[in-house]
Amino acid sequence: MFDEQVVRALAATDERRFLDEEMIRLKSDDVTEVSIAREGRRWQIAQRSNLWVVIEGQSVRDTPRNVHAVLDDVLPLRVEQYVAKAGVTDLARYGLQPAQREVTFTSEGGEVATLLVGSAHDTTNRYVMLQGQPYVAVMTAARAEALEDLEELAREGAGEP
Repeated sequence: MFDEQVVRALAATDERRFLDEEMIRLKSDDVTEVSIAREGRRWQIAQRSNLWVVIEGQSVRDTPRNVHAVLDDVLPLRVEQYVAKAGVTDLARYGLQPAQREVTFTSEGGEVATLLVGSAHDTTNRYVMLQGQPYVAVMTAARAEALEDLEELAREGAGEP
């Protein structure tokens, strides 16, 4: 038998406090492909055998950089705190409609996680959310910089400055 008041109290609870701080559990060694989209551009970094390549459009180039070392600074992705359960109409407030950057991680086993990166939360941290989930969180500046390094790696691999 259930106590109706207890059930109502649990239903009214803010579930954000029960969410795992590890938003993306993938480890860098598990990732075989990363896709980065920003401002209408898309880069893909993919592991082919033991070699990482950067793909943009029809162009495929090897990258001499250690992609796993950069991914180590990103994954698993931990967040500082969850700040909101946001509906579609709330996303613009966090810079997530549209997202300023989308980063999709694909594992060897086919697991896919797409991180939407929004505006600055304060001077350094960023708002983020996992595509398909309603929770907005704050990612540290260090993780944001690592994502920028990943994009820089992709741009360099594509022959961009």
